[in-house]
Amino acid sequence: MAHSRIPKLCLDLCFSAHECRMSRVDSEYEKTTDVLSRVVADLEAMLRSEAIAEPNDDVKMAVPRKAGAVRRRLDAVIVETVASVDARPARGGGERDRAFCVRFGCRRMNELLQRMLRTNAAGASRVVKAEKAVRRDDALMTSARFPARWPALRTALVDGAVGIGGLLAAVDLSNRAVPA
Repeated sequence: MAHSRIPKLCLDLCFSAHECRMSRVDSEYEKTTDVLSRVVADLEAMLRSEAIAEPNDDVKMAVPRKAGAVRRRLDAVIVETVASVDARPARGGGERDRAFCVRFGCRRMNELLQRMLRTNAAGASRVVKAEKAVRRDDALMTSARFPARWPALRTALVDGAVGIGGLLAAVDLSNRAVPA
């Protein structure tokens, strides 16, 4: 009798932990979107004020450098968000991101990214390729995160040392070096 309750208790605990984790994740995503909204507003204000037209050469060197740091971190935000899309395939097979994309009227992640980021197919493909290199899947039973395929490159992306271009160049070079 006690044995029959163990699986139900385990399932209840797993679902409770999952629900708790999901509410925490939703809250963190809300904070993230708030931060990004403030960044966009601040950048708009900076551009409208014509602060970039500063005659000081030191400022003209510092602004692109800082903008590059922001760009690399935005690359990481986009790639990490795409990597968080459920990796399980939709019923009936198909690509792993199909169910998520269909909810937003798109067939594939590439199409969804083109709409969200207002980019072309090549730009969206670069994001998808980068995501595949840094995706960390969840273990089904424990919700632990597996390491990325290229963990050091994921760390470099998250730390802002590389953007999508640098990540893809390193992955391409590594793939060429490893015999098939």
